[in-house]
Amino acid sequence: MTTGSEHSGPLGDRPFIGRESELAAMRDALDLACAGQGRVVMLAGPPGIGKTRTAQQLAEHAVAHGMLVLWGRCPEEAGAPPYWPWLQAVRHYVAAHDDATVRITLGAAASHFAAMDPQLVPPLTPLAPLAPPADAAQARFQLFDAIAGFWQRAAARQPLLLVLDDLHCADTPSLRLLEFVASTLSTSRVLLLGTFRDAEVTRTHPLSDTLGMLARQAGTQRLKLGGFSQDETAQFLGAIGKEPSPGLAAAM
Repeated sequence: MTTGSEHSGPLGDRPFIGRESELAAMRDALDLACAGQGRVVMLAGPPGIGKTRTAQQLAEHAVAHGMLVLWGRCPEEAGAPPYWPWLQAVRHYVAAHDDATVRITLGAAASHFAAMDPQLVPPLTPLAPLAPPADAAQARFQLFDAIAGFWQRAAARQPLLLVLDDLHCADTPSLRLLEFVASTLSTSRVLLLGTFRDAEVTRTHPLSDTLGMLARQAGTQRLKLGGFSQDETAQFLGAIGKEPSPGLAAAM
């Protein structure tokens, strides 16, 4: 089952071209995740290079192998609440399961999710009162630990592919949560795939610190999408109805 904000449209109807080595690496990561060795893959590239379409190809492969695919997208426009890509992914999980399953999977995290987004919690779910934390750092840790526990319980029922799209637009709380969740995945059946525009990530960009932290963790890969080869360009020209001549493909 695939749920979430997969992109569709004219490009989505065209044959998928290239990216064989990148997809092979991500499929290997999926296999390890399904075997209980959680993985994180960060897929980088310039705008329009095909990051989301490549993620969709991986999602199709994941569904065919019995994984649940959940998407969260970081919006470019301002105004989204904190943790928005994560909330989207949890909403999609809730929508894909009956209330009884959601209650069990939420577990002790139900009170935290209800505070963030009441629609995440089914009616009649027992909610333990949240004790006032000693400080903001403790409150954030409790929240992150509850969310990480939710994903671990969800993955125990069915292996997960979590796709966080356009992380260069992510709010800082979402990035801190990404760091925390990634650190808990070593024995979980989860592949966390993030996409981002690397040209936008300067040293002062919030995602830069997150990428540095992830790079120090075992089980993390960073892949970069470049332009098509000449043969792939010829295939692309044919797919959009152009004459795939070697001269035009080479020029492009």
